[in-house]
Amino acid sequence: MKIKIYLVSTMLCLAALHISAQVSYSVRLGTDGETFTVYMRSSQTYTGNSALIASSQVTLAVPHGVGANSFTLIDQMNLQANMNWSANARVDAPVENLSKDYVSLGFTNSVTDPNSQALFDINAGVEIPLFSFKNGGNCLGAIELIENSDPFNQLPNSANSNPGNSMTVAGVGGEAYIGNYYEGPNDCNDLDGDGVPNGNDNCPNSTFGANVDANGCVDVDGDGFFPDADPTDPTFDSDDNDPCIPNSSGPGCSTCNANAPVINN
Repeated sequence: MKIKIYLVSTMLCLAALHISAQVSYSVRLGTDGETFTVYMRSSQTYTGNSALIASSQVTLAVPHGVGANSFTLIDQMNLQANMNWSANARVDAPVENLSKDYVSLGFTNSVTDPNSQALFDINAGVEIPLFSFKNGGNCLGAIELIENSDPFNQLPNSANSNPGNSMTVAGVGGEAYIGNYYEGPNDCNDLDGDGVPNGNDNCPNSTFGANVDANGCVDVDGDGFFPDADPTDPTFDSDDNDPCIPNSSGPGCSTCNANAPVINN
């Protein structure tokens, strides 16, 4: 009976430890419009040897393409010392999702040489860049990370492969990965991530997640002038909480004129 109670207690402790382990991945497009970076973020802090990452995998889900439109991983850079990621698998347009190609990159830590181990503190809520890359093919749309719910991520799959994302952390005692998060643009056809393609975006530098109109611009006060337009553009408005037309004449517009002197209407 004591042995059984001990085993149950141990299993409950391990389950609680796993539930508390919440490492998520993200991929984001840089301001150059070409370089993508994969990040990790944990809800728990791990330091010293408890932060040792034994192995990891990241699987990119990219738009399916052929020839010059095929996604090609180039200029990959590892962003943490001794954490050397390498592409280890690729499956194009599996029957489970014909619109996507899947590219997996993996990392396995050294178990024999402490001097070559990747070991860095993992602080709760802090993003850690893992690696960056570019696409050598034509841009077809967003570069994403495979989701747990992706039909190709349900095993066994048609390719008999093992896609998905994972990360084993010593302090967790096993798998720490739980899902993905997105906090920035990841589509080379929509550099500011506002849902309006670059070619139709009159305000290409909108804040990610902002509520924009069909032209990709924020206009809180509805005056037809935009705070995210280029400051030299005639439609720029530095005060988006004042609905009067900047620099127009008439009652109530003196404050608006003072706040947006660069616009001439």
